[in-house]
Amino acid sequence: MSEQRTLKAMVSDPGPKIGHMLFEFMTPNVGYGLSSAGADFVVIDMEHNGLGFETLATTIRYLHAAALPVIARIATRSPADVSRACDVGADGIMVPMVSSVGEVERIAAAMKYYPEGRRGVALPPLARYGPIPMIDAFAEANRRLALFIQIENTDGVENADAIAALDSVDCLWTGHADLSCALGVPGDFQCETFRQAEAKIIAAAKSKGKSLGRLTLSVEGCVELSRLGYDFLVYGNDLKLWTAALTDGIGSIRTTLN
Repeated sequence: MSEQRTLKAMVSDPGPKIGHMLFEFMTPNVGYGLSSAGADFVVIDMEHNGLGFETLATTIRYLHAAALPVIARIATRSPADVSRACDVGADGIMVPMVSSVGEVERIAAAMKYYPEGRRGVALPPLARYGPIPMIDAFAEANRRLALFIQIENTDGVENADAIAALDSVDCLWTGHADLSCALGVPGDFQCETFRQAEAKIIAAAKSKGKSLGRLTLSVEGCVELSRLGYDFLVYGNDLKLWTAALTDGIGSIRTTLN
């Protein structure tokens, strides 16, 4: 990947970055398809499916071959999950249900090598940096990795400003579905209760100069999120968009033939 395509370069750029979430289609040509469609980055979901680290590693190679940086959304805040996702080549880690500064500090320690963290040394991934001294490889890995923190419960909202202030955090990510449930308004993203909570997340990211991300299933949703201040925009996931396109196409064929 060229330098301008790294996630670290993207979080330093206030302009919109448009990506896509892979949930189901971990196939060899998926990277080239997403690249030709114009995607800037890809989120691979491990939280809500049966995806394991072996498949994650393979899919990351497919995406890197197409010069697409990868955010791995892991299933837990476990240091083992954090470091293993880094070990298999993720450019960024997205962690769900983060509520406090202490949790972020533990996540960052598992993600970064010495002296910034306590991540165990994994020699194969270091090979991507070539035959350079280990300490230099550590520094390069630490420099390139990006941390995306999902805010999706009430404690996370209340602590969003302090979380965004941490140097280790690159992006606050609004987990809108879970947040709406935590607020007692499941699926209602337009009500005042949800809007006020979201506004706190947006304000925290803006005040600390951090990126802000969220997923939406529509083009109109991406446009609206950009207007609200989001710069990392995920346009749907593979299964939902594929199903929607098929539903529309097959429905149109049936209507025409009838």
